[in-house]
Amino acid sequence: MIRLGALRPTHGERSKSPGCDVLLTVLEPLWPVLQWLWPSGVITTEELGRAMIARRAQRRIQARAGERRSWLALGRSDTAGMKAQLGRDS
Repeated sequence: MIRLGALRPTHGERSKSPGCDVLLTVLEPLWPVLQWLWPSGVITTEELGRAMIARRAQRRIQARAGERRSWLALGRSDTAGMKAQLGRDS
């Protein structure tokens, strides 16, 4: 289960809801401050995607859940290790 405090859109992603789109536009200059004040509560869409891929790869490789890391840590972790787990060189 994923429990996000705030999901920061990246790479020009926009909300389909007009109200959320306005809110995200207002919050855009405040994201760095929010991440500084609340580092474990704000995650980007890119970090969330990487965390989901890493979690899936982790579950496929390990039959048991060894060390549990947060979604944020997985999303911000080095992608080289994740590629090695997935069996990709590049």
